[in-house]
Amino acid sequence: MSTIVKKPSATMISSSFRETTSADACTLTDGIRLHSVHENVIMPWIGYGTYRLGKDQATKATFQALKCGYRAIDTAFIYGGETTETLVGEAIRAAIGKGIIKDRSELFITTKHWRKYHGYEPTLECLRLSLQRLKLDYIDLWLMHWPGPAWSTMNRRNDVVAEDPWHYATTSANEMAKLRSETWRAMEDSVRAGQVRAIGVSNMTVQHLMKLKETAELWPPAVNQVELHPLYPQTDLLEYCAKEGIVVQAYSSLGGQDTGQAKWKELLGSGVQFERGSDEKTTLSTKKVNKQPKAKFDLLHASPVLDLAQTLQVTPAQVLLRWALDQNCPVIPKTTSEERMMENANALKAGQLSSEQVGNLRDTLLQQVRINNPEAVADENDSNLKAITRLAWRRDPLRHLAFE
Repeated sequence: MSTIVKKPSATMISSSFRETTSADACTLTDGIRLHSVHENVIMPWIGYGTYRLGKDQATKATFQALKCGYRAIDTAFIYGGETTETLVGEAIRAAIGKGIIKDRSELFITTKHWRKYHGYEPTLECLRLSLQRLKLDYIDLWLMHWPGPAWSTMNRRNDVVAEDPWHYATTSANEMAKLRSETWRAMEDSVRAGQVRAIGVSNMTVQHLMKLKETAELWPPAVNQVELHPLYPQTDLLEYCAKEGIVVQAYSSLGGQDTGQAKWKELLGSGVQFERGSDEKTTLSTKKVNKQPKAKFDLLHASPVLDLAQTLQVTPAQVLLRWALDQNCPVIPKTTSEERMMENANALKAGQLSSEQVGNLRDTLLQQVRINNPEAVADENDSNLKAITRLAWRRDPLRHLAFE
């Protein structure tokens, strides 16, 4: 196969971003250099995530993020029932029209291929549709969203799935790695053609990456975007990706949106009194009120996070974002609140966590999970613990990614 790379146009080469370490980053245009056949591909350390924004929020919230200074926007083909890319594109054009940004080159746009388009030709079609929806000439970073198969139906019987997780899959377990390699081959051709500045993956384990490497012509992937937080630290994956030159980008840094209060209570066993205002802001309750405030169960309200935030005089969200950043992992927090957008952005100014603080926060939270969940006994790979601290993709039969 030809390895000729289309020379990028002037609009594809951005001087808007500065390469820094996570410790030295101080603005939303400071970032990390990505591996690519194209030059000067720098992804900001903090971007704006658009997962589950909703049709009524996606354009307004993305526009507000751009207004707040965010220049990296993360979206995906499947988000919002395949509507979010279009709405993000509207926000980009509105921001350019109002002079918030001068032109496309000031942005770093990530979107993701969807699993029903696995295979060479379907993957190229998926990219064509993403570019059409976003109304862009190129994507800065294109990720393979999911290493597993599409499903023949979303109305899956739990008893059937329990017996055979692949029962409803459109591709067999034996064929999945081969099909995934064809998807990657199309992605390689898209970056050579100049439609994409860098390509990467998402939700891949070490096993998936090692298998993909066997057939890849362009290696390493620029990014592996994965669930990463103190309850799901992915230590082995971080080590492998560092060795291979793959940037690990964290999603669900603040605990994600796929886990309900009952699951959080099961995991952590305690909550914090809180009051919720209409602007999405949550504050610790210090006032007497007529109605007893409810306890809040989530990662932002876990006692070890709150204690470290108080020690450092920063917010719990900034603690969790720094926890990823200080392991060289860019982050993409999502919120619809302007105040929280700025709070998240200011994690860059919150000061580093020491390696001891990073490790202690992880170990303390995981020990809390073990105390509240006796079934999470230690085993060779901590598989029992990982099974209950994996917070994302909760309805997917293959959410634990235990396949080749």
